[in-house]
Amino acid sequence: TAMSEYEDANLKYQAGEMEYENYYIYELAYEDAKTQNSALEIVRERMAELEEIREEQGISPWLLYETPYKRVYGDNTQNNQQKAAMVAVLCLSLLLAGIFSYEKQSGTDMLISSCVNGRKKLLSRKFGICVISAAFIWAVIYGTEIYNFLSICTLNTLSAPIQSLSMFAKFPMHCSIAVFLVLLYMFRLLMLCCVGFIVLFVSSKLKRVSTSYVATVGIVVVPSAIYYFIGISPLKIISTTVPVSATSLLLNTQGALSGIVIVGLIMIGIAVICACLVRKQQSSN
Repeated sequence: TAMSEYEDANLKYQAGEMEYENYYIYELAYEDAKTQNSALEIVRERMAELEEIREEQGISPWLLYETPYKRVYGDNTQNNQQKAAMVAVLCLSLLLAGIFSYEKQSGTDMLISSCVNGRKKLLSRKFGICVISAAFIWAVIYGTEIYNFLSICTLNTLSAPIQSLSMFAKFPMHCSIAVFLVLLYMFRLLMLCCVGFIVLFVSSKLKRVSTSYVATVGIVVVPSAIYYFIGISPLKIISTTVPVSATSLLLNTQGALSGIVIVGLIMIGIAVICACLVRKQQSSN
């Protein structure tokens, strides 16, 4: 074998019976064989893990090349995920912060409310603008992420069970990777819409556009920025980028989805309350 030949060559080289050029050939063959053996050992360990998953969960996981998935959704990419979510939240805040405060600043809010469609219909359109704006930002930011991922991913692996990926081995829902990704990006869109309704509520309470921008950024962006750049863990609780990015809530779930479900319900609850308060305020004008 390459290893035994290398050992013999090493002894001859040390004894001065072999030139370095010949010894170097055996050394290269030895390094190549060692690399192949290490790779084979990794495959064997992974196959044992997949067999354990099959026995425990009753599914047939695939042996996949996981690097494309880890590059986009793995633990080492969480900073990039938080950064993308922060950009999305910031853009949405800047788009929606003046939607109510501008009317108050210009003194037209009471006039608009007195018009035929100035209450319910106009408010419904503003809610629609919120959803459309969130969807547009989501499509631009996460559409780019999906495009980059698909450019390095083998498409037929998307039909593999999500548990085939080591980072989602304990994921409790039995579905394919494609279904998982659809659910992930739909959840991100929903969370971004929830952030939009929070921005609308803040805007409805302020009378100047500049103040509305400052307050909105201070509420939905600054805590996330401090958590991301400085790493103050308690701010993770009120960070809007955590539910928008979602992956940090999904990784290492240990067989439970309670974390992401609770966070999602809290965000939806806050968004519904904000929408109801805005509607009540507009109706009373």
